Amino acid sequence: MALKIGSDNNIIMPNSFDSAFKFTNIIFRNAWELSTGDDAFMAIEPDDDPFIPIGQEKTAPIVKSLELLRQRIKSQ
Repeated sequence: MALKIGSDNNIIMPNSFDSAFKFTNIIFRNAWELSTGDDAFMAIEPDDDPFIPIGQEKTAPIVKSLELLRQRIKSQ
């Protein structure tokens, strides 16, 4: 939940959340290009099934990254 804590430690709840989140400098990336070293990889879930272009199925970084993520989940 979006809220603000005032200088007097009181919680300030907005009436509208329209301006609660300000997004700037958004960069869109292809999921198939992500590897575990990319910050954007933390948005990937183990059950994701990203589109991978024809000819990239074996070399797309996301393939190995998803394998590693799924192995980590299984070993917990």
